[in-house]
Amino acid sequence: MGAAYEFLFNVEKWLRENKIRKKVDLYWVTPESYLGNFGIDGMPLGEAMLKAFQVHYANADETGKIVAENIARTVRGKGPLLEKPWGKIPGLCIMDAGRKEVLILSNHLFKPRVFAIMLPNIFNDLGKVLLEKYFLWKMRHGYAHLP
Repeated sequence: MGAAYEFLFNVEKWLRENKIRKKVDLYWVTPESYLGNFGIDGMPLGEAMLKAFQVHYANADETGKIVAENIARTVRGKGPLLEKPWGKIPGLCIMDAGRKEVLILSNHLFKPRVFAIMLPNIFNDLGKVLLEKYFLWKMRHGYAHLP
């Protein structure tokens, strides 16, 4: 769901930049049970942040590594397969919000959580740019195993 939220934020930004935001109603259609669920059973202040965008309401890297490793093990005929309870994966995401970003941190993706916070950075998208550069560097140099 994160990429879908990023798309929503970037459309809203584009509408504002082209001075047509007031002419367009944005509708968010989602299978989530409430606004701000983010596909991970919500984050503190998530719903309030989304309401600020005046939208009508109607971090997979870890999972990807486990899946890729299990595919490689299956192809090689080796086991056992890796397992990690989905809810135990730490939440770490920098969500693109159209030249802004929101840092999402939690000790677990799903409730119950000990720690969960959303920190909007309304001034720039430096964190997202730095994360992208780091991700591309580690992939190009064979360090995909790094966090």
